[in-house]
Amino acid sequence: MSLSRKSLREMNLEEEQIEAIIAMHGETVSALKEQIQQERSAVQAQKGVNEALQAEYDAYKQDVTRREDHRAREAAYGDLLRAEGVSEKRLPAVLRVTDLEAIPMEDGQFTDPEGLRAEIRSQWADFIPQTRTAGAVTPTPPSSTGGGMTREAVLAIRDRQARRAAIAQNLELFQ
Repeated sequence: MSLSRKSLREMNLEEEQIEAIIAMHGETVSALKEQIQQERSAVQAQKGVNEALQAEYDAYKQDVTRREDHRAREAAYGDLLRAEGVSEKRLPAVLRVTDLEAIPMEDGQFTDPEGLRAEIRSQWADFIPQTRTAGAVTPTPPSSTGGGMTREAVLAIRDRQARRAAIAQNLELFQ
């Protein structure tokens, strides 16, 4: 049953009482309507806060994903550089100047690793150390005089047969 003038008259109330009850009821309804409006405003404000927080969270999540992708690309490209022999000392510099985001990648693998290897060998050739095997540098090679005897030492040998053997071994001293 709703509160109306007709229902109040049926309760045998006087007109003054009916007016007072209706006025009090109007005030209660107005206060409730105002409270509802305030709650709706609070909900709208909270929606704005929630949307801002959601946008901030999405941006953070996207940044984390981007960083993880960059780390994976950096690790994979670093492995390729090492495999091609780029000096460990130069790897950080090469990784800093390489645009890793431009290199196509799927499932943690580069789509064209052989093309990348060829590009690494040509573009970063100065950072790939070349190892060569060379003999020792000898500015004064040892003499091949067969014992280091001098002409005078050979001639000083008294035994004739030993002297002839020494002359044969050091023949360049007598030419």
